[in-house]
Amino acid sequence: DLSSNQFSGEIPPQVGSLINLISLDLSSNQFSGEMPIELFGLINLKGEIEYMTGPGGGASIFYQGLNLSHNTLTGLIKEEIGNLTNLKSINLSFNQLEGDLPIELYSLDSLRSLNLSNNLLTGEISEEIGNLLKLEGVTTYAHMSVTQYDALNLSNNYFSGSIPSEICDLPL
Repeated sequence: DLSSNQFSGEIPPQVGSLINLISLDLSSNQFSGEMPIELFGLINLKGEIEYMTGPGGGASIFYQGLNLSHNTLTGLIKEEIGNLTNLKSINLSFNQLEGDLPIELYSLDSLRSLNLSNNLLTGEISEEIGNLLKLEGVTTYAHMSVTQYDALNLSNNYFSGSIPSEICDLPL
């Protein structure tokens, strides 16, 4: 977790050598440029929920699988994203990503949370979105507070065409 710092420039391709990572959070920095292709070789990324017990009932913490939100990343979401088959969450919101969603994104059937909001994404949403049958969102809790992570957020983009009926089959 290197979120909420002042890192800038491109995400270094050497990130691909961190093969044992299960969670990568580079959100709320000043990263720019395209996501390095090496990032999609981190096949152990998945994210997890840690439950803690203690006085007052306990709490839970959500470690997102891949969170690159709130940067100024550009370019396409590459088809190699399909290599990250264990991911439970992806948050690429609040960047400047563009182009169509790669069909390989819809093969990530372990996803519980997908947030691609506030980008420049275009094209149609494929009926293959119906493959994402675990999209149910994630809820964490702590003393007197609850945080909800969206199951699916594609808002504030430039998608066109019709909404595929398969979206109605998702457990949203």
